[in-house]
Amino acid sequence: MEQELLKEVVSLLQQIDRRLEKIEKELMQHGAVDKVSERFPISSIDILLKIPKSHRKTLFALQQLKEATCTEVAKITGRSHNLESRYLARLYELGILNKRRVSIEGKDKKGTEVRYFLKEDYR
Repeated sequence: MEQELLKEVVSLLQQIDRRLEKIEKELMQHGAVDKVSERFPISSIDILLKIPKSHRKTLFALQQLKEATCTEVAKITGRSHNLESRYLARLYELGILNKRRVSIEGKDKKGTEVRYFLKEDYR
């Protein structure tokens, strides 16, 4: 009896998740998410609805690190540097992250790296 109830709850949650993904996609296409966020305070739920499901792991890793490069985020998520680079760039485009270019100098390294961090509104 409990297992049947649990399966039904899981099924309903999956249906809700699919519906939310469709709504999210439509809102993103029409730019409505940005307009709504300008009028109302931002909550954790708003952030999760605003970003694609695939990017959430990246966001959670960055919250844990406070500030990081693509490589540092990739170590936590277990995904490739290139994929995390794309996800971080998208989160930046959505206005959730800030970034800054920092010069690096070491024994084998010279140049700059991009460090990402959460905007003040999303901390």
